Amino acid sequence: MSSPSETSYATVALNAVLGCTVGYLLYKLFAPAPQVTPKVILKRKEIPMRDFTLETLKAYDGLTPHAEHDGAMPVYLAVNFTVFDVSAGRGFYGPGGPYACFAGRDASRGLATMSFSVSDEWDDLTTLSKSERSTMMEWHDKFSMKYHVRGKLVKELPPAGAAAATDASAAAPAAAETAPSS
Repeated sequence: MSSPSETSYATVALNAVLGCTVGYLLYKLFAPAPQVTPKVILKRKEIPMRDFTLETLKAYDGLTPHAEHDGAMPVYLAVNFTVFDVSAGRGFYGPGGPYACFAGRDASRGLATMSFSVSDEWDDLTTLSKSERSTMMEWHDKFSMKYHVRGKLVKELPPAGAAAATDASAAAPAAAETAPSS
């Protein structure tokens, strides 16, 4: 048989546990429900597609504000010559993230070879093995489904006048086709 002091300690402990449990249940039952703030979906400003060189892509490393993004600091990277806006994955690709080395860079070879080394030299990707190319394309497909495409990675931008001349010459035949015949 237990002594009266042992019984009182057990009773006090049991009462404390039961009191806490009842208090918690009453709190959950009568406490006001937390206010759920509806997720506000901001309409993303439409950003036109454009060509990027390795040099122009560097400015989209998550550290440089851009007017086209209303002063935000976007993170872009390229895979298989496609430039993606990975700002939504800033925790991964932005400054301090595990894949930050790819921010503002061509990540094609690094992702294809599962390496964090990135070159500042143009890479035409012709030396990738079939397996590496397949891995790179898997990454490309993943990015295509998840992130906005902002343009393409090119070795050099055409001269300013050449782009306008090309656009004008392309528009001329189209205008001739739609012109009414007499």
